[in-house]
Amino acid sequence: GLASHLVFSPPPGARTYYLSVEGFGTNAGAYTVNFGCGAVAASPTAAPTMPSSLSTVLAAAPVIACGNSIAGSTVGGSSVLPTGTSLERIYRVVVTATTLRPIVLETCFHTYDTIIRVWSIAGTSIRSLAVNDDHGGACPAGSGATGVGSHVVWTPPAGAGTYYVSVEGFLTAVGNYTLTMNCGTATAGLATALAAAPALACGASDTSTTVGGTSVLSIGAAPERIYRIVVTAATPRPLTISTCVSSFDSYIRLFDSVGTSMVAFDDDHGGDCVGGTNGLASHLVFSPPPG
Repeated sequence: GLASHLVFSPPPGARTYYLSVEGFGTNAGAYTVNFGCGAVAASPTAAPTMPSSLSTVLAAAPVIACGNSIAGSTVGGSSVLPTGTSLERIYRVVVTATTLRPIVLETCFHTYDTIIRVWSIAGTSIRSLAVNDDHGGACPAGSGATGVGSHVVWTPPAGAGTYYVSVEGFLTAVGNYTLTMNCGTATAGLATALAAAPALACGASDTSTTVGGTSVLSIGAAPERIYRIVVTAATPRPLTISTCVSSFDSYIRLFDSVGTSMVAFDDDHGGDCVGGTNGLASHLVFSPPPG
């Protein structure tokens, strides 16, 4: 059961891909790789079919949409996909013709050793479309992840469809994670909005409104206000950013220097705001890397 068998359907059109063959852990050895196109020939191992309990789990799978971040845990999760011995959590992704591509799925904001997989499941057909174990540097520095977070960039084919995303642990590991889904690349007007963003310095406050704000960060439908934060080697750590004195249901997100990768976020403060607010304000603590 240690060999590998991959079925992949590239989107229409011409493009170049790269295939790697490596050993599990630190293993090295001889192998033969076979490459076929078109109808898949019979494999020595029968193709996986839908377990009887899978349809129940899929029907109950919560939807994750562009701009969403969902906190979860694989503790007590299901084990219905042909992946291994680890427990998984499954989410449903509904793609339309207008969904921005590519789709980025990541579990960067934790230290739990996760694996993300994207699935096409129809009837008894279960196909793995994309997978990532350790992110290989794709998770932003300072995001709170070690090398064991996961980061998948996946481009669905044109048109509409329903897909599934699973989060599982490496081998038998279980733990807490936050799954984030972002769609599309930088939108038109992003560079202009970043250049015009007012600076927010340590100890400063700003009172404003998102009414009439921009919508250039490819996160969701709500308008946003953008601020520029300049960090130097001498800037005290950590940074604390909050909207605690507001009753507005806010969402704080922190992006990299080009505005295309989210490095930290907070929705409802979870008790970090003290007095004078409801549970809908945001409170973010973030430690930038040195420099």
